[in-house]
Amino acid sequence: MTRLVPGKTIAMIASGVDRLHSARADARAHGGGEGGEAVSSAAETAVAELDDRHACAELIQAWGLYRDQGKWPELLETFTPDGQISVSWFSGAFSDFVAQCRQAFQAGQPSKHHILPSVVRWLDGT
Repeated sequence: MTRLVPGKTIAMIASGVDRLHSARADARAHGGGEGGEAVSSAAETAVAELDDRHACAELIQAWGLYRDQGKWPELLETFTPDGQISVSWFSGAFSDFVAQCRQAFQAGQPSKHHILPSVVRWLDGT
């Protein structure tokens, strides 16, 4: 299982795209054709990996947007109920983190994250 750490480096899609193109070319070379009549398992794996990376990148971006916009129920949904978080000013249960963010937001101290494209890398180096 891949552990996401919002706010840290996250998304490296180029290698997955390269593998997808390579797998599709391999399928065409072995009778798969352009229409994908015979899609190789390598292509299916590459597509699944790209889907996973995209989902991770969306989650990371949503986390920052929800926090900055004060969307507390949505922010809570970005972690599991027993999730833990460690950032520069807080370490502990994610639900407690959200409660403190909400208090700061309501006190006129909203956060403002730079939401940039994320780089998602698997721990095994792929």
